[in-house]
Amino acid sequence: MQDKIIKPEENIKTLWLIQWSIVLVSIIILFLIMSFFFKIFAFFGVMFVICLGIFVFCWLPVQYNAISYIIKDDCVEARSGVIFKRVTSIPYQKITNIDITQDPVERMFAIGTIHVQTAGMGTYISEMLLCGIRNTEELKNTLLEKVKSSLKS
Repeated sequence: MQDKIIKPEENIKTLWLIQWSIVLVSIIILFLIMSFFFKIFAFFGVMFVICLGIFVFCWLPVQYNAISYIIKDDCVEARSGVIFKRVTSIPYQKITNIDITQDPVERMFAIGTIHVQTAGMGTYISEMLLCGIRNTEELKNTLLEKVKSSLKS
């Protein structure tokens, strides 16, 4: 069988933009409050937020293009990173749990996150996150089928 490459939905870029907008607005409010006490913060705060905003706006598409998930015959693989590349591969025999989460904003965009867990971590932290997935139930079932078939062999 050929490897199935899955990209996050395009909507995840909008979700990231919303999250970063909240951060930028919080920084603006902080600099406004500080500018009452120190006038220099008004100028540098505005310049900082503008530069950070431009950087984030340019960075999000690059970050999005660096993310991919690959469903292979023997493992599931997640690739990410622009400057620091990261490849996480989990054999199906090692997978113990697959969960789906969806926060309210993800629900608005009809996307979700699949959490893949393995034994031996000792925590509830997922070893792999598949973010921005549209058909989460379908992908979860595909992964569970692969896990079951790997345990039979």
